[in-house]
Amino acid sequence: MAKKINLDFVDSIGENKSAFSKQSTSSVEGVVLKLGILYAKHMADELNKANAVSSGRGADSLNPSEVIINKNTTSVNINGNFYLKFVDKGVNGWANSRGSIYSFRTKGVAKDGAMVKSIKEYLTHQKGLGADKYKINRPINAKEEARKKLQNIDITTRRAMTVAYMIKRMGIKPTHFIQKATEKVKKDIAKELGEAFANDIISQLN
Repeated sequence: MAKKINLDFVDSIGENKSAFSKQSTSSVEGVVLKLGILYAKHMADELNKANAVSSGRGADSLNPSEVIINKNTTSVNINGNFYLKFVDKGVNGWANSRGSIYSFRTKGVAKDGAMVKSIKEYLTHQKGLGADKYKINRPINAKEEARKKLQNIDITTRRAMTVAYMIKRMGIKPTHFIQKATEKVKKDIAKELGEAFANDIISQLN
């Protein structure tokens, strides 16, 4: 996942670009990097508010790139784990729509799959508390226990598979954490860029 702060609109400021000289170290470039850091922080904060990634790995993966300067563009990318786009937009379940552009393709759950592995880590981290949400803390009867032993699946894996099945069935509710973070960073842009332009103008006067 990568989001970009694009500052193309800066080119429309002023009537004659030739009246401005290019500096070797622009305060605007520093502010763009600062905005990238703020944007990543806002995203992480919104993720934590939604409690969407309990392990913290998703929030920790959000970091700004170096400032990218092209001919007419100054920008910075926000990089993060690829699955965060699904956390943001949500995912439709095979039995329930979340109004998302993404959908689970299959109903099956593989005990050695990445989804089950991730959920096992979550359940271990939460010491089983997350299982109550999916009503999987019920006693295992003799028939289920025999089937479990036959398949050589431990209880944590079994629970993780049940959670994965329910997630695929009901889908993932969107958090819109990127949109919420974007609204916050817009205010930062108005404030920080105003200060940056002022500093550039002052430096040219000295």
